[in-house]
Order: sequence, then structure tokens, then C-alpha cells
Amino acid sequence: MSQKINNRHYQFDAWLRKANKCRSFMSGEEVVKDEKTKFLPRLSGQTTTEYNAMLDRTLFYGASKRTKMALSGAVNRKHPVVTMDSQYEDYLKDIALQEIPFNVFAKQATDEVLTTGRFVVCIDWDEGLQRPYARSYPGESLINFRYANYYGRQILSLVVLEETKEIESDADPFTIELLTCYRVKALIDGVYTEQVWVAKDKKANDFVLVEEYVPTRNGKALDFIPVVVLNTSQLGCEFEESMLNDLVSVNIQHYITSADIGTVLHFSAL
Repeated sequence: MSQKINNRHYQFDAWLRKANKCRSFMSGEEVVKDEKTKFLPRLSGQTTTEYNAMLDRTLFYGASKRTKMALSGAVNRKHPVVTMDSQYEDYLKDIALQEIPFNVFAKQATDEVLTTGRFVVCIDWDEGLQRPYARSYPGESLINFRYANYYGRQILSLVVLEETKEIESDADPFTIELLTCYRVKALIDGVYTEQVWVAKDKKANDFVLVEEYVPTRNGKALDFIPVVVLNTSQLGCEFEESMLNDLVSVNIQHYITSADIGTVLHFSAL
């Protein structure tokens, strides 16, 4: 029986609509206007040419993005203070093995939580350097999860992350294609196991397992999933909207009203 690896949590789609709305408006004018009728409805009887002209005339004010930048700057005005064993302090200079120091990583986390309401941090291990590092994912990547009761404690038993990988085209090495895969982190018989699945075809009705391994620490398998999800008000996989969601809704109405006023002024001038 085939497994539907890309199944989404029953609350995910409702949260995703808000997250996409916030991310678009915090990305700026070009992204919002490229969305066209998603945020600015076409008028009755309006041709594509007329609609595009209205779109160009519409004033976009990036209140949401500016507010996010101000709040993030206030939170990260001072670098975070981390207390840890001196032998691990060098890890903070490159927390994600991408030449990203911890204070920059913390600001990225703040920006993402303000944008969508969640930010995913996975702890991984680099065999070559023999050291742990943090791998981050935007909130939209965490499509499914499950908790289980373990001796009176609620612990993560399943995390499914949707990833996009860049691969060279078989026909042309200078052409990059995007491959969607699903990283499954699960407790199987109490042992933390990681799997990577890809769809067999574009319909994504069936999947094939391309990688599976059991991460270890000091030679021993883990009995927990090393994933931390930062939310607006807590840690955990619960779905929380961005604290700026209401501001984005106001920003959308301002955008639509600007289009209405611009259209009236245009026809009045004619």
C-alpha cells in the first residue's frame, strides 16, 4: 500500500493562507503586484490590459514590512547573551555551517516568526567537522507533525518537512531543476530515524524512499527528535499566526482602496 508522505496536518492549510498573505506583503510591492487578482480583484468587464493599467496606478505602501523591520531591529538591538562551555563557543561563530554567526541566525529567526508566526530549527551533525550545527526551515516547510505520550510527557514522534533541492538537468548541466522532497523525522520503536522521500511523478500520488539513516550521538541512537519550533508565543508545533497578521489585513484594504481611488481619479481626469 502506497504511503501519502505529503499529507498535511488538518490545521496546516488554514494557517498557510495567513502565512502566505503575510509573507507576500512583507516581501514588498513587486511580489504583491505579481500576485494580481489574489489581492486586487478585477473589476467587472475589465480587460487584461485595463486591469494591468489599474495595477500600475495602484499605490502600495509597505507598512507591514516596515513594521516587521522595526520590531526585529528592536528585539535584536543587542546581541543575545549565550552561556555555554568554553569549548563550544566557536560553534556560535558559524552556527549553521554557512558562515552565519549566532546573532545573525537569531535575527533570521525573529524575522520569520514576525512574518509567518513560526520558524523551524533542526539540530544535525556534520561528519567531516565532527560537530553539530543548526539547520533552519521556514514555517511553511513543516507540513505535518504528531505528538505521542511518553511516560507522562508529550514528545514529538513525527515531523514532516517539505524541501526543495536544486539538481542539474540530465540534458544540460547549466540548467538547474527544482526537486521537491519530503524529510521525515520519526521515532520508530523509540529510535529517532530520518528518511527522505520523493514523488514518483508530478501527480505525487506515490512516493519512493531515497534515503534512510539513524543519527547517533556518541555511538548511540537518539530517543527524541532534535527539532525546535519557535512560535509567536511559545515553543512547539502548534499553529500560531504572525502577530502582524491584523496589520497585514489592514495593509490589504489600504491597497484595494488605493486602487479604487486611483481608478476614479483616472476616469475623472479623462
